Amino acid sequence: MFNQNDITKSLSNLIEIYSKRSYNIKLCMLSTSNICMTIMKRIQTAYEYEIDNNNLKYYGKDLFNQRACKLFEKLISSTTNKYTINQFWELWLLEDMTFAVVENINTVKRNLYSSDYRVIKTIVKNTDDIPFNPTEIIEELNEMCYDIFEDRTIIYAM
Repeated sequence: MFNQNDITKSLSNLIEIYSKRSYNIKLCMLSTSNICMTIMKRIQTAYEYEIDNNNLKYYGKDLFNQRACKLFEKLISSTTNKYTINQFWELWLLEDMTFAVVENINTVKRNLYSSDYRVIKTIVKNTDDIPFNPTEIIEELNEMCYDIFEDRTIIYAM
């Protein structure tokens, strides 16, 4: 179950894994309450594949057998011809508060369809399991909070 205490604890564990790699980052660099609210708003079911052809959406099996939130994605490679094919690595926070690294192959044919095929690369247990730069992840976590800030914006009408 996603709740603020568990999310904060799992983020602390992620930071601790990075500190073993001699990165000098701390959880206090993040606004954990805002990140937790954002994560809880972005919880979804991740599927092995998703196909969207503008009229219908097709889904494969549940990728994790639990709900999750995608925290970060990094473009690894991209090719463009008649189709655009992108390879992403993604970092997901699972409902059991573990982290998973996923490879996503995204194919897009303009205005016709898009597809995503995901494969779990690893469940994060130690420093070797994380292929991402921690500063990029922290920047992304902070940017995720912009949704929360936009909800709090006061709009004045005259």
